[in-house]
Amino acid sequence: MFNEVVYRQAAEQALDNWSIKVTNLDLTSRSENVVYKVTNQNGERFALRIHRPGYNRLEELESEVVWAEALRKAGVYVPTHIETKDHQFYTRVELGDKNTPHQVGLIEWLDGDSLETLVRKASKEIIEDSYFKLGALMARVHNQTSNWIPPRGFTRRSWHADGLMGSEPLWGKFWETAELSNEQRKVLKSMQSHVHNQLMELNQTKDNFGLIHADLHARNVLVQGNKLQIIDFDDCGYSWHCYEIAVAETDAASSFDAKNVTILEIRNALIEGYRSTRHLNSQIEKELNIFTMVRTLIQLGWANDRRELMDRNFFTSYIDHLMPAVDSYLKES
Repeated sequence: MFNEVVYRQAAEQALDNWSIKVTNLDLTSRSENVVYKVTNQNGERFALRIHRPGYNRLEELESEVVWAEALRKAGVYVPTHIETKDHQFYTRVELGDKNTPHQVGLIEWLDGDSLETLVRKASKEIIEDSYFKLGALMARVHNQTSNWIPPRGFTRRSWHADGLMGSEPLWGKFWETAELSNEQRKVLKSMQSHVHNQLMELNQTKDNFGLIHADLHARNVLVQGNKLQIIDFDDCGYSWHCYEIAVAETDAASSFDAKNVTILEIRNALIEGYRSTRHLNSQIEKELNIFTMVRTLIQLGWANDRRELMDRNFFTSYIDHLMPAVDSYLKES
């Protein structure tokens, strides 16, 4: 169970490792990580992230810092990581009765509203234009990674066939969710094998596979004037570029009323935006159908591994919407 007092004490302990005088410390987010907004005596603001244990190793977090710096040099707006007094980017604190170690990092606070907030009640034209810009932003990120050679020791997870749909997927065995009936478990286990085979058939080339953000939906883009700023690189790793687009599409599908804008229109806007900056192959529609289903399935696994973050009614509702989509997918493929 989340204990804010314990986490606040850990945040205060961690902040001793940075050369800043803290005047305000405010809890702003509790999801994959616990995030505090830190304000110093000069009014400068930072985000202190207490990372979920067991998800990213220190080497992976340090690699995230390296990539973020490379993206900034390429003109992509991302937060700057702040060094500790010892010129490191992370420090460790221990929390709970078991003294579980957590990595803690400090980054600059980026101003702006999330893209999701700006488009939620916007006109159809503004929504489509926003997703066009998001698609173009994805393409800029992929252009950078396609032409960048990471330094020795750089390591991030792989969202390949096994990472997404293998027998031990990165986000957990979604087919073992307790709320599933025995028949539903059988269907989802069959689905996992079927989609894994589909992913194994996809090519992996420099043009369609590489380092991606892997969670680049509208909530992880902050808009400040004409700037689109990317946050939350926790999931970044190696995968198909198409998966990046599918993440944004899948997230949008649960955010908008189809009377205002359809998911097909959002998909088309993402594709057109991407193609304005980078090539996409002619099989993009077929591949997006695969990857949007992948994302929909693994989100159940993510939630199942993080039950402490979920509403009690989440699983029943999610499964009720998931199973008809799975049945339809299996019939069509």
